[in-house]
Amino acid sequence: DPDGVYLACNPAFEYFFGAREVEIIGKTDYDFVSRELADFFRANDQEAIAANAPRKNEEWVTYARDGRRVLLETVKVPMYTDNGRLLGVLGVSRDITERRRTQEELERHRYHLEELIENRTHELEIARDEAQAANRAKSAFLANMSHEIRTPLNAITGMAHMMRRYGLPSEQLERLDKIDRAGQHLLGVINNVLDLSKIE
Repeated sequence: DPDGVYLACNPAFEYFFGAREVEIIGKTDYDFVSRELADFFRANDQEAIAANAPRKNEEWVTYARDGRRVLLETVKVPMYTDNGRLLGVLGVSRDITERRRTQEELERHRYHLEELIENRTHELEIARDEAQAANRAKSAFLANMSHEIRTPLNAITGMAHMMRRYGLPSEQLERLDKIDRAGQHLLGVINNVLDLSKIE
């Protein structure tokens, strides 16, 4: 009723208070639970009355019958007579303990998954940076090697060209032509490698 005195209850509520309905009717929350919890119940009743509308809240309670601790989702609804007089407040609760545990478990999994994704992303970024650094080192190596090889190769082909001017026998000219062709071919390969390293 408006003063917090119980007018009726169901068997589940009897189980909560650890008393039969006849022992509950005519008494208040203060007769069965701690003052702190009773104040909480009473405040929710009064909020529903003041709002003249249903009020929902969550409350952790311990069943007197077996000591089981559960989370209840409770809706408090003010009740009126046909002529508008306040009869009291109807409270309807349902056990949402398992639902809350499931939500918390999902939240833990979500957090863990985000952590795994973040770690994996970081690892991939490091691997990418290492791969890019290795690629730059390879390109630098190719460019340096191309220059190092091309310089003496130019000297070889240049010398073959100069030797041709001195009127050598045909057999030696053939050999110089082979040296020159091989040198030119190798120079083309080196230039291609150098071009590739520039592109990279």
